[in-house]
Amino acid sequence: MVYPPTPLSSTIPTAFPKGALVEVSGVSGAGKTEVILRLLAENAAPQSGIAPRIAWIEEASTIYPCAFPQFGIALDRVLFVDCENAKDALWAAHQVIRSQVFGAVILARSGSFRISETDLRRLQLVAEKNQTAVFLISERPMREAWPVSLQLEVSRCGDSQNPAIRVLRSRGGGSEWLPSLKNGSRAS
Repeated sequence: MVYPPTPLSSTIPTAFPKGALVEVSGVSGAGKTEVILRLLAENAAPQSGIAPRIAWIEEASTIYPCAFPQFGIALDRVLFVDCENAKDALWAAHQVIRSQVFGAVILARSGSFRISETDLRRLQLVAEKNQTAVFLISERPMREAWPVSLQLEVSRCGDSQNPAIRVLRSRGGGSEWLPSLKNGSRAS
């Protein structure tokens, strides 16, 4: 990969979806983390150029923190939270969102980490109330995900270094969230 990475504005939504749930799904190695880190880096505060404070919550620590600076996100702006189980991860996410310190919360779900429709709705309500973007990372897209505003599926196509992004669902008609097809990037 070439650093600094190329902007994602040609392949994914460019607006930072405050107060909403966004699911980013795809198989291991598809580029889900890359997509989220690029989106966060591209949505730095216009006045300062500083990315929002981020909370990265996982049931089992799989994130590689050294990747954050490579995408322009300083580690002093990131809180990493490792949880014992899915229940603790959801509880941590609610507490972090309610603190109103973080502009984005990433909840990385493992294969065994299931979120009920009721828990999704609660998460959506607290995110909306506190104007915090919540990204849910998963291997497979959720089926019963009506509280999720945007569902993206990430994959790698052939030898391409850039992830291909497919919009599975966009609720609320947020046209600024829809990908464009500039510079030969793939999105569908």
